[in-house]
Amino acid sequence: MSTSAFDKSPGPSLDKLMDAVLDSGTTLELLSALFTVIKPAQIRAIRDYMELAQPIVDQPTLLPLLHQLIDREDEIAWGQEAIAYLSSAA
Repeated sequence: MSTSAFDKSPGPSLDKLMDAVLDSGTTLELLSALFTVIKPAQIRAIRDYMELAQPIVDQPTLLPLLHQLIDREDEIAWGQEAIAYLSSAA
């Protein structure tokens, strides 16, 4: 399976954002960017799509998105715990 599709970016704004996240100076800054900016934006995008989707026609898409939503929410909960721990240790 080719991974070339994953090498493409949807736009320069996303490239700039992700470069800034990856250039975080500390682990706390990286986790904060991921779990207070990136992951919540993913959740909003998933919810927006699901809200506009037609339930019958989009069912093959909605079920995996529901699982992605659950996963992202679990990831944010973990991230918030990690951020709290690192903040208290700093």
